[in-house]
Amino acid sequence: QPQSWAGLLGEYPAIRIVAEGVELSYKWYYRDAGKTKWLLSSETDDCYDSYRLDLSRAGREVYCVVTDAYGIQVKSEIATMDFYVPEGHNGPTITAQPENWTGAKGEYPSITVVVEGEGLSYQWYWKNADQTRWSVSSDKDESYDSYVLNDYRNGRSVYCVITDQYGFQIASDVATMSEAQ
Repeated sequence: QPQSWAGLLGEYPAIRIVAEGVELSYKWYYRDAGKTKWLLSSETDDCYDSYRLDLSRAGREVYCVVTDAYGIQVKSEIATMDFYVPEGHNGPTITAQPENWTGAKGEYPSITVVVEGEGLSYQWYWKNADQTRWSVSSDKDESYDSYVLNDYRNGRSVYCVITDQYGFQIASDVATMSEAQ
């Protein structure tokens, strides 16, 4: 029977089934965590191993249907692929918070967050002075600097959510960019 697998994010899980028979064919099915519908995988051999484990696949369940030359089928037990977090890992740490920025219209504000951690990804959020809802920014690195300061963006507030390779997140403080008076 296939055995459940746990490893680090970025590794390739190898879930194998061992079957005996004549001219065997394999169909793997998967269901992601929290889903109810099973989907057919493109895997067609005795090992489910071509997908790199990322957060979207963590907790994925798989099973295999093995068919022999005579059309006789057997369904395997369900195995799960998941990740583990190394002992002592506490998530990312912000070592320098974003600071307010003041400058002239036409300049590009540069608001930066400095973070320690492994496999970090950044997502910035913004809200103009007259808005109550936060919007997702296209900035995907440690610096928020893609937009020129103009009347529309004067007084814009921004913050960043940083995620490490294990899914731990931390949010920065809010910083504001405004025109110098």
